Amino acid sequence: MKSFFEANARQRITGLLDPESFVEFLPPSKRIISPHLEQLDLPVSFDDGVVIGKGQLDGMNLFIAAQEGVF
Repeated sequence: MKSFFEANARQRITGLLDPESFVEFLPPSKRIISPHLEQLDLPVSFDDGVVIGKGQLDGMNLFIAAQEGVF
């Protein structure tokens, strides 16, 4: 993985959590368009710069979110 500074949101999350434990709630593959970008006059996209989901850290279940640094 890149440094945390250079990594994107998904890379930072998977770098923190137990291997293979992250489940993203609304991944880009679901093709759900963010309702917030148009309101901000930003290009329509399948995410709005925030990755959310659940996973495990040292075997404990948790919810996690990360924002893209350039967003």
